[in-house]
This record gives sequence, structure tokens and C-alpha cells, in this order.
Amino acid sequence: MNGCGNLMDAFLLGMLAGGGGGGGGGAGVFVVNISYSSPSFSADKSFAEIDAAIEAGKFVVARHSDKVFPLERIDSSKAYFVRAEYENSNDRVYVEQFVLTHQNNADSWTVENAELGKKLAVVQVSGATPTIVPEDNTRYVCGELTSLTVSSCPASGFWTIEFESGSTATTTSFPNTMKGLDSFAAEANKVYEINVLDGKALNASW
Repeated sequence: MNGCGNLMDAFLLGMLAGGGGGGGGGAGVFVVNISYSSPSFSADKSFAEIDAAIEAGKFVVARHSDKVFPLERIDSSKAYFVRAEYENSNDRVYVEQFVLTHQNNADSWTVENAELGKKLAVVQVSGATPTIVPEDNTRYVCGELTSLTVSSCPASGFWTIEFESGSTATTTSFPNTMKGLDSFAAEANKVYEINVLDGKALNASW
């Protein structure tokens, strides 16, 4: 990943190196190790354990194939989502999406793999109050923002925005067609990455 993605990888790996590699060890980090054994995925932590860690205020991450990603809560039934983006030698970009569900008293991990297309174009956004008109296959890298406005949301394709929220939290405005951010509110002194795939948004912060 480019831009803040690399910073997030370094940040998460640094926390794990500091002793967060176990189930809740180190700086409030709770690590879920995802593995694959044909024909399914599994994890070394249960749905209930992950739920408890989040309720306890721990920073929950998933580790898979030597990469570390924040684990986001979706809702009460499809609880967690990991979005792992990677590039191959031909500059093609792929994404793995992991979802943990808990049904009939059993945990179930599912994964979807998709090719996003060519390596993302990177746009360095200037100013503290930008208005972004997003285009497919584009990463918008911002600095510290006072406000962020996204004026539209393509119905298909992938794009992402990275920005810093300073001592005064960034205010945001998103179109109604950008699903998944109804209750989003940036907090002060955090870095955010918002990923949008086919109009559906997920965010990570650190």
C-alpha cells in the first residue's frame, strides 16, 4: 500500500514487536491470527473473545500471511471485517475481504478475493478543506484537514482517502450514496483511511 497505508503497517507491526503478539498482550493490542486449511479459514480467537476485547477497549488486529490489519466491527451478525490489499509484480491490485459471523453457536470465517485492477493512481490533495470528486482506482492522500467533503460516490469501482485529524477533529460531509458511514465522526489526533468499494465504505483509524 502507498501513503498512510505504509504508515499503518509500520505502526501495527511496531506494536506487535513491542509485545502485542499474543491475545491481548502489549499496549492494549489483541491479535487474531487467521489461517487457511483447505477448504476454509479459521482463527485462533473466537467471536466471543474478539467481542470481549473490543468491549474492553483493546485495539484489535488480524494477522494473515505476514500482514497485519485492523479488525472492524460491522454489526451484530457480521461482526468483523478485514480488508487486505496487495499488489503483484505486474502492478495489478488485489483485495482479500475477511468476514467473521456467529450463527447457530458456531464461528464462521469467509473470504472473498477480487482483482481491483491496475495499481492505484495516487493524488496528493492540498489544502485543509478539500472537496473531493472521487474517481475509480484512485488513492487520495491528504494532510491534516479541518474539513473534508466528498461530493459524489461512484456506484462501482474502488477508491480510498487518507487524512489526518488534528487537535480539532476534522468535520466530514459524504453523499447519501456512500454507504456505511452514517454514524462516522472523526476524532481528534487520529489518522484515517476510508476505503470505498462499489459504493460501500469502511474506515480504519490509528
